[in-house]
Amino acid sequence: MRARTYVLIEALTGHFEDHHAFLATRMVHRVDALSADVEAVGARVEALIAPCGHHVQCLDETTGVGRTAAQELIAEIGVDMSRFPTALQLVSWASSP
Repeated sequence: MRARTYVLIEALTGHFEDHHAFLATRMVHRVDALSADVEAVGARVEALIAPCGHHVQCLDETTGVGRTAAQELIAEIGVDMSRFPTALQLVSWASSP
């Protein structure tokens, strides 16, 4: 929306008071803070998942599984499949509430 501020200025001309500017500024600051938090969490996930980079890459190449889903699968299940003697047992574990 910042790229189209002229549209907002035109739409709000004559109707944009100081309190509107204050509220809009607060909202922009909140969005910026949340965006920074998302980036920080993403960087932390990348750092923690780095030792499993090969596994993430392999899962990411699977149709329907993107990088984020691959990271989530590894976080939930791990990379050691020996605890699941069969694929059916893994699916059963993954689908249990």
